[in-house]
Amino acid sequence: MNKIISFFIAALLFSSSVLADIFEHVVNIADDDTLNLLTEKKKIIKIRLAGIDTPEKGQPFWKKSKNFLSSLVLEKDIIVKDSTKDHYGRTGTVANVYVSDNWINAELVKTETAWMYRKYTKNKILLQIEKESQEKKSSKKTEISTKKINNFDCKSKKYCKEMSSCEEARFYLNQCGMSRLDRYKDGIPCENLCN
Repeated sequence: MNKIISFFIAALLFSSSVLADIFEHVVNIADDDTLNLLTEKKKIIKIRLAGIDTPEKGQPFWKKSKNFLSSLVLEKDIIVKDSTKDHYGRTGTVANVYVSDNWINAELVKTETAWMYRKYTKNKILLQIEKESQEKKSSKKTEISTKKINNFDCKSKKYCKEMSSCEEARFYLNQCGMSRLDRYKDGIPCENLCN
């Protein structure tokens, strides 16, 4: 099975090598799946890791996920490939990120510190990696479920008065792109719930 994954990764690397690669330096982890990069022109840009989702701050295992991502990319030069704009209209870019030949998006799924974000990706390689990771751990209790941590969805609520917890407000801000919940533009939604 590892040969199959290696083949798919090699195919992905070959197919994406025709696209322009962007080399940047990671200066901090903005969110558990978002990096702040310093460009050669000394400009900070945000890159969200494509095809994956991670626990949000305050959710179970968010710290483990963030620490693992930090250990892989922080203060390192990375390669950004296959970049696209964010589906939520947020500033920044969604992309595959590499440190040398190590595909960071896949590494997070493989170690179960992230899961495949099926709403916006159909990446068969990530799906296979996630499946193999689940099979390896099927006899053990995994720390992070590859299912949603909560039962929130982006369709049911629009205002802070409809939220019942800070976790829920953070979900709507970060996952659904409801910037109106962040009145002071400080990354904290629904101050009455999250302060």
